[in-house]
Amino acid sequence: MADDFQGTAPELTTARLSLRSLQAGDAEDIFAFGSDEEVTRYVFWPRHQTIEHSRGFVAWLQGPKFFAWAIRRQSDPRVIGTVFLHSFNSYHGEAELAFNLARSCWGQGIATEAATAVLRHALGSM
Repeated sequence: MADDFQGTAPELTTARLSLRSLQAGDAEDIFAFGSDEEVTRYVFWPRHQTIEHSRGFVAWLQGPKFFAWAIRRQSDPRVIGTVFLHSFNSYHGEAELAFNLARSCWGQGIATEAATAVLRHALGSM
């Protein structure tokens, strides 16, 4: 069984991205890619059918079983993806990393850049 994370996800920045903790107001941006069949093909959550589904998804990721970030370009306030840690095991000091990204952002190294920032944080100050 997974342990709870303590605290909230801190803001992280990279050369192109700003990662911040998820907020309830992110649901509309998340619905834009969470309702895309290609984006949700291999994730462990179902494709979003309604904006309410996206609101529930954000609330779920804000829970203690996740450390979740909204992915944004530094030049744009819209959320283009999420990256999060889950399945935390405090005894072994391990967690799983997951991410999803709007299809229009695929192939640009954004997921790699966001995941690298989270891993640096997890292996460093966490």
